[in-house]
Amino acid sequence: MQEIKGKAQVAELIRTQRATRQYSQQAVSEENIRTILNAGRRAQSSKNTQPWQFIVVRDRETLKQLAEGGMYAAHVPHAAFAIALVTSEAGRPNFDLGQAAAYLQLAAWDLGIGSCITWMHYPEKAKEVLHIPADLEFHVVLSFGYPAPQEHPQPPKRTVANPLMKWCIGNAGHRSPILLNDLWPLFVKHKVDSKTSGLPNNAFVGHLFFWCLLLLWYLLLLTTAQGATEK
Repeated sequence: MQEIKGKAQVAELIRTQRATRQYSQQAVSEENIRTILNAGRRAQSSKNTQPWQFIVVRDRETLKQLAEGGMYAAHVPHAAFAIALVTSEAGRPNFDLGQAAAYLQLAAWDLGIGSCITWMHYPEKAKEVLHIPADLEFHVVLSFGYPAPQEHPQPPKRTVANPLMKWCIGNAGHRSPILLNDLWPLFVKHKVDSKTSGLPNNAFVGHLFFWCLLLLWYLLLLTTAQGATEK
């Protein structure tokens, strides 16, 4: 991997990082594994609870058994090592765990080590392989390894930024709350394109839903006011 220098290092790592499922036979040093783990443990978490445990798996036979816990885990046995992400927050959205996973993967890519996230569809089987207690949550495995020479993943298709991002800029150039008067131009802008599918896009549907709710709220106020007048 070409060395990245300067302020753009993190941005370039994010731009070039790909899911790597084919690995070379080159071993990953323990020093590099510890560097990756250290990045994961420094991830942010709600109230700094750090609700994770990282289990490193390097044994080839164990990797094979672990792969049986996922429906799309055929690449796991060929990885140099894997990290099982275990959490005590059962039943809660694993946002914190997702941040840790991203830190682990970016730190690995900074060392030229590819990775791929894998879901354990059969968590009980996966727990049994690693002797993880039943009261802990285990669904995610990250596999790591230097990309194989034939591994040339295509850049993933990403939605362009403009439809995803909207800024509300005040008169002074600062961000400000969106006022009701500001929503009408947005509502008019997102029309049905009859030349394509003939269906409204998500923004149009969202604004239409908003105005329907606003109308219902207004009618509710009128009904309440009439009831108070009659009394």
